[in-house]
Amino acid sequence: MVEDQRQRRYRRVPVGHDYTVRFSVNGEIHRHVPLTNLSAGGCFALVPKVLASNLHRGYLLMDFLLEHADLPKTSICSQVVHVIPQASKEGDERLGLGIAFLSTSPHFYATMDAHVAQLKP
Repeated sequence: MVEDQRQRRYRRVPVGHDYTVRFSVNGEIHRHVPLTNLSAGGCFALVPKVLASNLHRGYLLMDFLLEHADLPKTSICSQVVHVIPQASKEGDERLGLGIAFLSTSPHFYATMDAHVAQLKP
């Protein structure tokens, strides 16, 4: 599922520093990548700018895993849907990635949506 900012299927909430993900890019594993927000359909991550040349809209993130204790520990396929060069504070060496989860499991989406509902402010 690719999310459109104008019409989202799932609620999205901001998350704290304990929400991170891991994935591989060109065979290199990147761990503890911080998230700024989360939904059942995807998330927004802050990655090192050094990855900018490798990541583009449509790029499939392999070995994608949510690293939070309360989230599923199953590796899922995910796709970059947005790349934002200056997603954080000026001078920060990170860029923002809008990521869509491509799971085919209705159980995964239901579990994620229930978790996000508990976080909703």
